[in-house]
Amino acid sequence: MVTPPPAPRLRPLRYLLVGGSGFVLDFFILWLLRSPIGLPAWFSAAVAFTVGTIYTYLLQRSFTFSSRARHQSAVIRFLILVAANTVFTAVVVELFDQFVAAPVFGISGYLIGKVVCAVLTTLWNYQLLGRWVYADKVELS
Repeated sequence: MVTPPPAPRLRPLRYLLVGGSGFVLDFFILWLLRSPIGLPAWFSAAVAFTVGTIYTYLLQRSFTFSSRARHQSAVIRFLILVAANTVFTAVVVELFDQFVAAPVFGISGYLIGKVVCAVLTTLWNYQLLGRWVYADKVELS
Protein backbone atom coordinates (compact mmCIF):
# COMPACT_ATOMS: atom_id res chain seq x y z
CA MET A 1 0.00 0.00 0.00
CA VAL A 2 1.38 3.40 -1.00
CA THR A 3 1.03 6.17 1.54
CA PRO A 4 -0.55 9.38 0.27
CA PRO A 5 1.97 12.12 -0.50
CA PRO A 6 2.81 14.07 2.66
CA ALA A 7 1.88 17.72 2.87
CA PRO A 8 4.94 19.68 1.69
CA ARG A 9 5.28 21.34 5.09
CA LEU A 10 5.48 17.91 6.82
CA ARG A 11 8.06 16.45 4.44
CA PRO A 12 11.11 17.93 6.25
CA LEU A 13 9.78 16.62 9.58
CA ARG A 14 9.28 13.14 8.11
CA TYR A 15 12.73 13.31 6.56
CA LEU A 16 14.30 14.16 9.92
CA LEU A 17 12.30 11.48 11.75
CA VAL A 18 13.31 8.74 9.33
CA GLY A 19 16.87 10.04 9.10
CA GLY A 20 17.16 10.35 12.87
CA SER A 21 16.06 6.78 13.46
CA GLY A 22 18.45 5.65 10.72
CA PHE A 23 21.25 7.58 12.41
CA VAL A 24 20.55 5.86 15.75
CA LEU A 25 20.76 2.47 14.03
CA ASP A 26 23.94 3.51 12.19
CA PHE A 27 25.57 4.97 15.34
CA PHE A 28 24.81 1.83 17.37
CA ILE A 29 26.30 -0.47 14.71
CA LEU A 30 29.39 1.76 14.45
CA TRP A 31 29.90 1.66 18.22
CA LEU A 32 29.28 -2.10 18.38
CA LEU A 33 31.74 -2.95 15.59
CA ARG A 34 34.43 -0.50 16.75
CA SER A 35 34.38 -0.65 20.55
CA PRO A 36 33.33 -4.09 21.82
CA ILE A 37 34.36 -6.03 18.69
CA GLY A 38 37.44 -3.91 17.86
CA LEU A 39 37.20 -3.64 14.08
CA PRO A 40 38.95 -0.67 12.36
CA ALA A 41 37.04 2.64 12.46
CA TRP A 42 36.92 3.02 8.66
CA PHE A 43 35.43 -0.48 8.20
CA SER A 44 32.97 -0.08 11.08
CA ALA A 45 31.83 3.29 9.72
CA ALA A 46 31.35 1.93 6.20
CA VAL A 47 29.30 -1.08 7.36
CA ALA A 48 27.19 0.96 9.79
CA PHE A 49 26.55 3.71 7.25
CA THR A 50 25.51 1.23 4.57
CA VAL A 51 23.07 -0.60 6.86
CA GLY A 52 21.59 2.71 8.06
CA THR A 53 21.13 4.06 4.55
CA ILE A 54 19.41 0.91 3.28
CA TYR A 55 16.98 1.25 6.17
CA THR A 56 16.37 4.91 5.37
CA TYR A 57 16.01 4.27 1.63
CA LEU A 58 12.99 2.08 2.22
CA LEU A 59 11.33 4.51 4.65
CA GLN A 60 12.23 7.73 2.81
CA ARG A 61 10.89 6.32 -0.46
CA SER A 62 7.51 5.33 0.98
CA PHE A 63 6.95 7.50 4.06
CA THR A 64 8.73 10.80 3.33
CA PHE A 65 8.63 11.27 -0.44
CA SER A 66 5.87 8.81 -1.46
CA SER A 67 7.84 8.26 -4.62
CA ARG A 68 6.29 6.86 -7.77
CA ALA A 69 9.61 6.91 -9.62
CA ARG A 70 10.60 3.63 -11.20
CA HIS A 71 12.21 1.54 -8.51
CA GLN A 72 15.08 0.45 -10.78
CA SER A 73 16.01 4.06 -11.57
CA ALA A 74 15.67 5.21 -7.97
CA VAL A 75 17.82 2.36 -6.66
CA ILE A 76 20.65 3.15 -9.08
CA ARG A 77 20.61 6.85 -8.15
CA PHE A 78 20.36 5.93 -4.47
CA LEU A 79 23.34 3.56 -4.70
CA ILE A 80 25.44 6.30 -6.31
CA LEU A 81 24.53 8.63 -3.44
CA VAL A 82 25.23 5.91 -0.84
CA ALA A 83 28.63 5.16 -2.38
CA ALA A 84 29.65 8.82 -2.25
CA ASN A 85 28.33 9.24 1.30
CA THR A 86 29.98 6.02 2.46
CA VAL A 87 33.41 7.04 1.19
CA PHE A 88 33.00 10.51 2.69
CA THR A 89 31.89 9.07 6.05
CA ALA A 90 34.62 6.41 6.21
CA VAL A 91 37.36 8.95 5.44
CA VAL A 92 36.10 11.57 7.91
CA VAL A 93 35.53 9.05 10.72
CA GLU A 94 39.00 7.59 10.21
CA LEU A 95 40.56 11.09 10.24
CA PHE A 96 38.79 11.93 13.49
CA ASP A 97 39.86 8.57 14.93
CA GLN A 98 43.51 9.26 14.03
CA PHE A 99 43.76 12.96 14.94
CA VAL A 100 41.45 13.36 17.93
CA ALA A 101 43.58 11.23 20.25
CA ALA A 102 41.96 12.06 23.58
CA PRO A 103 38.22 11.75 24.07
CA VAL A 104 36.36 15.07 24.05
CA PHE A 105 33.89 15.15 26.97
CA GLY A 106 34.34 11.39 27.15
CA ILE A 107 33.44 10.88 23.47
CA SER A 108 35.93 9.15 21.18
CA GLY A 109 37.15 10.94 18.08
CA TYR A 110 35.57 8.49 15.66
CA LEU A 111 32.12 9.12 17.19
CA ILE A 112 32.59 12.89 16.91
CA GLY A 113 33.51 12.37 13.25
CA LYS A 114 30.33 10.35 12.78
CA VAL A 115 28.21 13.21 14.13
CA VAL A 116 29.97 15.68 11.79
CA CYS A 117 29.23 13.38 8.84
CA ALA A 118 25.60 12.96 9.87
CA VAL A 119 25.04 16.72 9.94
CA LEU A 120 26.67 17.31 6.55
CA THR A 121 25.07 14.38 4.73
CA THR A 122 21.66 15.29 6.18
CA LEU A 123 21.90 18.72 4.61
CA TRP A 124 22.77 17.63 1.09
CA ASN A 125 20.80 14.37 1.06
CA TYR A 126 17.41 16.06 1.57
CA GLN A 127 17.79 17.96 -1.69
CA LEU A 128 19.34 15.05 -3.60
CA LEU A 129 16.71 12.55 -2.45
CA GLY A 130 13.78 14.80 -3.33
CA ARG A 131 15.09 16.22 -6.60
CA TRP A 132 17.09 13.32 -7.96
CA VAL A 133 16.74 9.90 -6.27
CA TYR A 134 12.96 9.77 -5.71
CA ALA A 135 11.89 12.33 -8.32
CA ASP A 136 9.26 11.14 -10.79
CA LYS A 137 11.20 13.15 -13.38
CA VAL A 138 14.79 14.08 -12.63
CA GLU A 139 15.47 17.83 -12.44
CA LEU A 140 18.86 18.63 -13.93
CA SER A 141 18.84 22.36 -13.26
